[in-house]
Amino acid sequence: MKAPAKAILKRIATLLVSLIVASLVVFLLINLLPGDVTGVILGANADPESVAQLRAAMGLDQPLILRYFSWLSGMIRLDPGNSIFTGQAIAEQLPHRLEATFSLVFGGMILALLLAI
Repeated sequence: MKAPAKAILKRIATLLVSLIVASLVVFLLINLLPGDVTGVILGANADPESVAQLRAAMGLDQPLILRYFSWLSGMIRLDPGNSIFTGQAIAEQLPHRLEATFSLVFGGMILALLLAI
């Protein structure tokens, strides 16, 4: 194998390892936050049976490693799942949310450019 091909393969391998490590860090940080999403959805005074049913429905009763691989497979398939607040698919909501985000980013960049000049 020629040197440029080896360099490209090495960069691709580095990229894959970096993506896996980054995904693991993001997943662990999300899951190590204090509190429980079921408390947000059902409220603080929810009965334990309802909490257990919702945790099972959301897959939160599974071991952390299984939840990570399930989350990772969704990210690879570009399917981020459903919103915990609306229950709708996040992929359907994304274009509407990005529209507002891009307008804010563009406005902020214009303001920063004007201030810099």
